[in-house]
Amino acid sequence: MTYVPLGRTRISTGEALRVAVDAGTLLHVAHGAVTLREPPAWLAQSVLMPGTRLEEGQMHELARAGWIEIVADRDTEVAQYAPAGLVTEALGLVSRVVHALRTMSWHHRPKEPA
Repeated sequence: MTYVPLGRTRISTGEALRVAVDAGTLLHVAHGAVTLREPPAWLAQSVLMPGTRLEEGQMHELARAGWIEIVADRDTEVAQYAPAGLVTEALGLVSRVVHALRTMSWHHRPKEPA
């Protein structure tokens, strides 16, 4: 699968970052180590937030969309990547809207005063 970079975030030791992600998002721990708490899931009447420890150089693909929490065990830099399909779809939609707006303004010109 092809991924598109979304950016990098630095997190100091002990700090937590909460961010909303799409399913298929890839996290890469460029430096440091983190504990990742994935989007909450219901099991019976309990809420589960599966946790994963990621060391420097490790990557993790998120299976579900939702809010995640990244807790820095050491000073850390985390890179986030989105599946290219999601980005391509979004850019395609924006392109079609811009094209439609340009077409509308091209064909609709105000009448000039007589």
